[in-house]
Amino acid sequence: MDEAERGLAFSFPASFPLARIDQVMARSATIRHIRALPATGSDHLPVAARITLD
Repeated sequence: MDEAERGLAFSFPASFPLARIDQVMARSATIRHIRALPATGSDHLPVAARITLD
């Protein structure tokens, strides 16, 4: 598995994100960009990724 080509997704804890513990993994795809989204009430921030299929 490879890391995203661009972007950071510090997602934990949601109140003051310091860690990248939420990951996006893909098989037969390339993760182009990853980012954290606004808080939802969870202790983690949601993570969004842009992928291309290989």
